[in-house]
Amino acid sequence: FAILVSVHNMERQLDAFLDSLHAYRSNVWIVDDASTDSTVSRLRASGWRYLALERNVKKPGALKQLLQQIPAEVSTIVVIDPDVSLPDNLAERIHAFQQSGAAAMCPKVVVRPDGNLAELQSIEYVLSFDLGRSSLSPQTVTSGAAVYDRAVLDQIMKQHTLSVYGE
Repeated sequence: FAILVSVHNMERQLDAFLDSLHAYRSNVWIVDDASTDSTVSRLRASGWRYLALERNVKKPGALKQLLQQIPAEVSTIVVIDPDVSLPDNLAERIHAFQQSGAAAMCPKVVVRPDGNLAELQSIEYVLSFDLGRSSLSPQTVTSGAAVYDRAVLDQIMKQHTLSVYGE
């Protein structure tokens, strides 16, 4: 499996972010979406695998470009936001997902009580899941972390508008 994350202007949070992913370092692929701070130079110095974009294309476009860099034999893609903490048993959860035959899954998300942004994220998750379950389409996976079957994600990205509103 590969863990994909899109970052932009993260110089202040970069160390904590990279530390949180250390256990999964060999699985992590980072795309820098044209940061204007020292994020890219710090990624380069730290030795993490990354792709630096020269033009800001927003998260969906950045992830689409990064996905093209992932080796074809990688069958499961985990997409996370930089503020997500991964569980210790991620490999077990990935294995269970791979055995399920599902196209995608969203793990349980716990929003840290960090003020107004956390409240808005919590509302976003509840609405997305509720609307997704109520809609006629089974194509809703929303979270700061999502797991995808690579073939399905490749197909979705071919059709995606790359709008941040359709993230």
